[in-house]
Amino acid sequence: MSNITIQNFDDDLKNRLQKRAEYYGRSLEEEAKEILRAFGSPLSSVINISNQKSYLKGGHESSQNL
Repeated sequence: MSNITIQNFDDDLKNRLQKRAEYYGRSLEEEAKEILRAFGSPLSSVINISNQKSYLKGGHESSQNL
């Protein structure tokens, strides 16, 4: 397995990612992996990611955006 480092990661984005991870009962690392895995999944998952992207940018906090 490889490791990655994200430099200058926005604190607000990290906090929203942490909040999403808590919602799904995952660690911050596992949530980041899950989001990255979705980019390699079929189109339906990618469309779902666009909703998640809106959430991570500060969109409305609803279950549709999680």
